[in-house]
Amino acid sequence: LLASCSGVQAPMKAIDDSRPLRSGSLAVISGSYRSGDLLLAELVTRQLGNGNRFRVLSQQDIARLVPEYPSVIDMQDSRQIAEDDDRAIWFSPAGKAKLDAMQARLGVDYVLVLWVPKITRETPISLKGGIFFHVYPVGNLIEYPAGRVLASTRMHAGESLVWFTTRSKSSGERIENLIDEAAEKICASLNETSAKIR
Repeated sequence: LLASCSGVQAPMKAIDDSRPLRSGSLAVISGSYRSGDLLLAELVTRQLGNGNRFRVLSQQDIARLVPEYPSVIDMQDSRQIAEDDDRAIWFSPAGKAKLDAMQARLGVDYVLVLWVPKITRETPISLKGGIFFHVYPVGNLIEYPAGRVLASTRMHAGESLVWFTTRSKSSGERIENLIDEAAEKICASLNETSAKIR
């Protein structure tokens, strides 16, 4: 049983409401080579590719055009981002420079960069050994050629009563379930945001 937890829930929050999305091509970039980042990028790529709002590059196409992909896209120091900021810019200046260089090779209109920088587990005393997992996806949608950040992702998804309902699943499977839930919400929010395509 999966449930969204408290805190900022912004699967795709527009930074500038006056700039609706236009139709075009899009690449979903994993913020690093960590398994959580790669999985989130793959799931979002696959789900967005099933729609008709964007021409979405596959992860294989990205790796073909950018041989060093995936690589680390440097993030901002988290201490510089307020805990309730739902329009955060997550990449550092060095990270933005790397994204700009990647976009020049990919030739897409939009880059959506995603990270899962934090995955936690907790063992409530009341559950006598039961474990809850939590994932915290973040990211930004960038429009080119201007290189302007259009939207921010900041989420917290966690398990509820999983000790009773998913005891047969491994820790890895349960974390993958949470990342899949986050991917669905990101895609739904992006599709809703792009409904007013110009």
